[in-house]
Amino acid sequence: MTQNGEEVILFHYAQSIYSHKVLWYLKLAGIKYSECIQPPIMPRPDLAALGISYRRIPVLAIGRHVYCDSRLILQVLQERYPLPNASLSASQKAVQRLLQDWNHDQIFLHATRCLPYERSALGKNPAFLADRSEAMGRPFRIEDMIKDRPESYNYIRAMFQTLEDLLEDGRDWIFDSAVPSIADVDAVYIAQWIVTNPLMEGAVPEHFLSKKMFPKTYAWIHLFRKALQDAEVKASVPPALSGKEVFEKITSAPAGAFQDDMSYADSLRLKIGEMVEVYPTDWASHHRDVGELVMLKANQVYMLALELGTADRIELQTVVVAPVKYPGWSDDVLTVAESNPLAKLPTLVLGNNGDGVYDSKVICDFLEHEALMNKRSDPKRHNWRLRTLHGCADGMLDAQVLILYEKKIRAENNVAYQAWIDGQNEKIIRGLDQLELEVGRGTLQPPANDAPASAAECAVAACVAFLDIVGIEWRDGRQSLVQWFKRWQDRESFVKTRPNVDWKTGQNVDIGFGRDVLAGKKG
Repeated sequence: MTQNGEEVILFHYAQSIYSHKVLWYLKLAGIKYSECIQPPIMPRPDLAALGISYRRIPVLAIGRHVYCDSRLILQVLQERYPLPNASLSASQKAVQRLLQDWNHDQIFLHATRCLPYERSALGKNPAFLADRSEAMGRPFRIEDMIKDRPESYNYIRAMFQTLEDLLEDGRDWIFDSAVPSIADVDAVYIAQWIVTNPLMEGAVPEHFLSKKMFPKTYAWIHLFRKALQDAEVKASVPPALSGKEVFEKITSAPAGAFQDDMSYADSLRLKIGEMVEVYPTDWASHHRDVGELVMLKANQVYMLALELGTADRIELQTVVVAPVKYPGWSDDVLTVAESNPLAKLPTLVLGNNGDGVYDSKVICDFLEHEALMNKRSDPKRHNWRLRTLHGCADGMLDAQVLILYEKKIRAENNVAYQAWIDGQNEKIIRGLDQLELEVGRGTLQPPANDAPASAAECAVAACVAFLDIVGIEWRDGRQSLVQWFKRWQDRESFVKTRPNVDWKTGQNVDIGFGRDVLAGKKG
């Protein structure tokens, strides 16, 4: 649907509270728009068809231009279609930006921690959990959220107290305007979600949050909902567009002209026409868009969607790692482990999101391939991620063998070193968390029945099988990896080459170690 001759299309899904902000603004401002409903988890083929890698929701298209990040979207909408009777002074705009960033950068995290996944269907949905793990870059564990909730309750209470103080004099809206302003939209979306969403009922204990404690804030939330209902009565129902319809509308729209605004580029030394890579820096940062820079502002980068890149740049960093804590030798273990769960050298870190390529042979293959391709990044990144997992699996197997040596051979001579054993265990645990994450990312795919598995996939399957043989518990909290491994257990190649099977006769054999050795009960 067009507004002032421009096609406005919102990509969103119902559960996204960031989408709520944009939807509310569209309705309060009386903007005519169409919508393209997206699935709550990846993949999102409608956006992929447009060449968009950005994975967060919402996304807004105005004509041929596509905007990502709800804060930028609201800024663009404000500039093009301001809310009637709700203009802000310079000082009010500053306060509005503070409210916006405060909610977005701090309060949102604490609000999501309070979400009771343990009593919802989402918390039991492997696809959802894998999707969120992939976005966060680490396993998404409900038990971790529950553990952190006491801290979050205090942040939520502090947010409501701040809002209560802003409304203390009895005003209806944040800036005492006649109607809600953009500041109200930015300030209310998390608070109303906590107070009115059925899923959040009882999520924050009453001694932290209640209508009695914050009466003015609760009244403001309900007044905002009433204003929104009034706006919805006047608004037309947005047409629902298919991915094909959206593609045709956006790609056929006039390109429009950009102002050559590079006022914020000095510190980055960027120039119009250069190829750039754009992505969030907090989470979902491995979903990156590459294109030609045509305009740069403090919070906006415009790109032409092109599948191109610039030359590689490698920064050398000297670090020290060791499998046990030893001053001067192990100082950088945790830093290296962010990109390589084995905390071994060398490790090549790709971009700012921490993804690592490790094992020297894999790194050499990667750099050789990059030079031949003359690309900034491998267009088949999952292939390199998979090959890196080969090194991860081999390293985990090495760690298991070292534990067995320590617990059997060295223990018999009374020279077992527990700190060394603990260090190897930590490698294995970090490796398992990485494997769980890569199943969620789609790097580790279930083996196909009609095609051979890769060497890397075989290495991971062998590594996981050996964990069971030596008695290391690995299944708790790693449901994606459990399901992936189940697909291997009936595969002919796996059945015939299990670690506790004679490969010639197919009979089970005693391989001379296992749970008893690890528990120190068997010599």
